[in-house]
Amino acid sequence: MNWTFKISSTAAVNLKKVLIFFLFLASVYPKADRGYDNDKTNKLPNTVFVEERDPRRKKLVETARSLIGLNTSTITVQGRTYPNDCSGILRGIYSVIGIDIFEKSKEYTPGMNGVKILYHTYKANQWKTNTRSPRPGDWIIFNNTYDQNKNGKWDDFCTHISMVTGVEPDGTIAFIHHVSRGIQRYRMNLRHRKTYELKGKRMNDFLRFRPGNDSDRIKYMSDNLFFCFINILKD
Repeated sequence: MNWTFKISSTAAVNLKKVLIFFLFLASVYPKADRGYDNDKTNKLPNTVFVEERDPRRKKLVETARSLIGLNTSTITVQGRTYPNDCSGILRGIYSVIGIDIFEKSKEYTPGMNGVKILYHTYKANQWKTNTRSPRPGDWIIFNNTYDQNKNGKWDDFCTHISMVTGVEPDGTIAFIHHVSRGIQRYRMNLRHRKTYELKGKRMNDFLRFRPGNDSDRIKYMSDNLFFCFINILKD
């Protein structure tokens, strides 16, 4: 039996328009939300991290690395279940060294999001500039990663938290966090601000989805949304 399919000229034109539209989207959002492309190894190709000798911090990184790629509603660490969100995964990771990061947070207002609770609990251990380099296990807190209060303005404080998993000699920071595709590892470099790529190397990843009607790509990158580092280990 000979089957012959014919596509009308109108359908062909519409199909062409759809393909052009998706190609346009791909060009508008190049590699956004991809970070380290689900890499689960300690070192990336052609990447060397500054050596970390503290066994606690190494354990934190090892645990964080084992979670990369998970996109379920919860995660399980050492037999306990935690929400698979940005503060939940940090709680699970830190449990492996015997620290409950929310243990001292009971006095804060009910309904306050986990990021704000953690910031207010540990803000005495923060720094906001690049005068010192973070170490694996330190936290990064970001502002304005989404419109939390839904007022259309960039006025959202402490909307996201992540954990440093490595620092390259050029200052590029690898950090693990939760995004729409699950647990991923991204980059941030405060020595090269407003820079997506430099000489073919990624400096800062996009942390916030950019609407098509907003031409300012820079403000959606990790370096621009950065608020502070926090070291709860006090070393």
